[in-house]
Amino acid sequence: MLLKFEVYRDGRWWGAREMGHAVFTQARTLDKLYGNIKEAAHLHFEEEVENGEKLEILRSTPTT
Repeated sequence: MLLKFEVYRDGRWWGAREMGHAVFTQARTLDKLYGNIKEAAHLHFEEEVENGEKLEILRSTPTT
């Protein structure tokens, strides 16, 4: 399953949203955000992952 995340800056926070599903996350740093993206995707699609579905995560290049 291909998941496409848009990464954006919102004040002092970085945010990310998946373009086709209701998956959102945020963090103060990009490094933390990238970890949160992976965690949020796996939690949202937990059942699919348990059934053998592979998640491929693409993320946009953030603009500042």
